[in-house]
Amino acid sequence: LRVNNHNPFVSDKFKVNVIEHQNNEKEITFKVRSKKNAFKKSKSVNKKEAEFDIACDTAHENDVVILDYETDFYSLSKKSAIFFKGKDPVKTEEMTEQDKLVLKAHNGKISIMACPKTCFSLCSMKYKGSEWLDSSFPAISNKAWWNPWTGGINLFITGLSTASLLEEPREGRFVTIKDTKGNKWDGISINIDIEKNELYRGMKLHLYYLLLPSAPVMCCFTYIDQSSGRFLNDTGIYHECFLKPGDDIGNSRVSFDNVHGERITLKAGSDQYFMNSTSPLMFSSSERSMNLSIYTETDILRLEAGVGNKIVMAEIGCHRQIRNKEKLFTEPVFFIFSEEGIKKDELEDLKSIRFDLGELK
Repeated sequence: LRVNNHNPFVSDKFKVNVIEHQNNEKEITFKVRSKKNAFKKSKSVNKKEAEFDIACDTAHENDVVILDYETDFYSLSKKSAIFFKGKDPVKTEEMTEQDKLVLKAHNGKISIMACPKTCFSLCSMKYKGSEWLDSSFPAISNKAWWNPWTGGINLFITGLSTASLLEEPREGRFVTIKDTKGNKWDGISINIDIEKNELYRGMKLHLYYLLLPSAPVMCCFTYIDQSSGRFLNDTGIYHECFLKPGDDIGNSRVSFDNVHGERITLKAGSDQYFMNSTSPLMFSSSERSMNLSIYTETDILRLEAGVGNKIVMAEIGCHRQIRNKEKLFTEPVFFIFSEEGIKKDELEDLKSIRFDLGELK
């Protein structure tokens, strides 16, 4: 199943291609349908392959394309999630909020905000006006065992504490970047030059928080220019995400599949639990109809959920060897808003979304 050439971000028209790779001379019936009835059902009878031209009703923000595949002796279904892009561009603005100079980006559904002069984290992410990040903005504070604590979506590197990172010079700017599938993202970059920390002096960090027009998805990743003069062995690079699924932490939940494939739901507001996940993390609250799912490649990155009486969070990262003069991107992390959970196998096409140096602007 190939939907929009494995690009999950679609407009109102796209193609669905199906190819049977086995040596099969019998007729196969291919049927393509929409989970949300966003397009008409299509059918093709063929021996090897089929192509469908899809015209969608984009009143929905996302959908799942379902392929039903049937022969005389077996049938199966495959699914692929899609997210609709709009035509109105992402809007960016620099403004003052709570006496702080902030950078904001808005795509009509999601608005994000950073305050680079105060900290290096994304301090706000709202979906249709409702805040989903727990942050210290407009000041630095402490929470649980974090002191100092910035909250929001931030970066943690082993050997480089939050206090140390806050002392380094940084600046924020608006950015535009295309991914490897040609989608044009706009958003905020926070750039940090490591000058004071002895171990990492010379390294440059660029934290990206990006949106597509109208799509219910925010993407984040970090670009690292490693010019410390050292070979860095077993360096941990993590995104910490402090979340606010609702106003009352006791109503917050996070659901996922654990390493044994069991479906787990952690309840916030009481005891502290941290568990690794092999599936997207779905954060929810009884106060809201919307869910927030966090997806990344769990065969490359470790994805962990955490709850307590003061926190609801996710931690995404890995350990790497980084040569001197090496430049690298961390794997993208996608924050997806939807009314229903989206399964891991439906999000496989997000693995095709990558960024490279040549597209940085």
